[in-house]
Amino acid sequence: AGQTCINLLIDGQVVRTAVGPNTTPGGSEELEWCSWDVSNLMGKSAQIKIVDEATGSWGHINIDHIHQSNVKSQVITYNKEKTIEFNQKYLNIPVETGASKRVLFLSVDGERVCELSVELAGGNPDFWVYLDVSEFQGKAGTLQIDKYDSTWTMGFDAIYQAETFREQEGLYQEKLRPQFHFTSRRGWNNDTNGMVFYDGEYHLFYQHNPYGWSWGNMTWGHAVSTNMVHWQELGEAIHPDAMGTIYSGSAVVDEQNTAGFRCGDKDPIICIYTSAGGKNQWSSGEPFTQSIAYSNDRGRTWTKYAGNPIMEHIVGTNRDPKVFWHEPTQRWVMVLYLSGSTMGFFTSSDLKSWTKQSEVDGFFE
Repeated sequence: AGQTCINLLIDGQVVRTAVGPNTTPGGSEELEWCSWDVSNLMGKSAQIKIVDEATGSWGHINIDHIHQSNVKSQVITYNKEKTIEFNQKYLNIPVETGASKRVLFLSVDGERVCELSVELAGGNPDFWVYLDVSEFQGKAGTLQIDKYDSTWTMGFDAIYQAETFREQEGLYQEKLRPQFHFTSRRGWNNDTNGMVFYDGEYHLFYQHNPYGWSWGNMTWGHAVSTNMVHWQELGEAIHPDAMGTIYSGSAVVDEQNTAGFRCGDKDPIICIYTSAGGKNQWSSGEPFTQSIAYSNDRGRTWTKYAGNPIMEHIVGTNRDPKVFWHEPTQRWVMVLYLSGSTMGFFTSSDLKSWTKQSEVDGFFE
């Protein structure tokens, strides 16, 4: 306000002012309608002044299409919410590729449990995505949207509960669905992570946006196979949280229970990943750190370690931990990208506490 804004002046005095909605991490170039009620200024001559006096490292203003009318062009409501009684498995959400991204926040028992950025369809959706809410059955939650558009015919109001997700019956039989390469039920997927073999199954984790066709909402998807050709998708294993979105990493089978997570007769599978702070609104201001999650039921359910992060921020966007067991020294070794062209080598006896041993230059990620 007062630095990057648009003002309405009469006789040199500011009588109306407006600023943009650029409050998301990393900024946004999205234009949104803003309206002034000028009914009490009828018949007066005015000037419009666009102000850009920011002198810091960031700050600019985008303005287009200023005009008069007798109705508001669009009405945006911020932080609209609705209460949901969870009694079915999925929330179905309409998506239109290329639409303005909106951020949805889900809270249960007064605590935020999920945040997702979605190209929410204001009209006819290109497709539907889903959020599995089965773990909250019998509870009440609050679904909130950062910006609500009253001109939508679909959008926020069209999100609904069901026991199935949209088009579930024809899953994997869609006309353009690849039948040889692995694909996820919905959304974008990329870098393979944490590939391990345990108890007759190959585990494939991967970078995943469950809610759109482009990069975002970095989550670990998960699938298993007995032959590395036919895959069963198990759903998302590790979701973004207040520490950040879930960047790449690796997984190990802790046969000797060095971390002490074993509960039952199965060896724990442990995923080591980067918590990418600042890559969602939930983690605004947080750095990149390293974290772990574990499973005692062959990867069907996952628990994030309560002591995360297991490695604090070192430098830059340090990320993508590759962990393996080094038999000669009976300890775990982590190779971690640090910054520039530098990799760091770390060791641990329990996957929780790590000691830096050395660095090597000449590599990236």
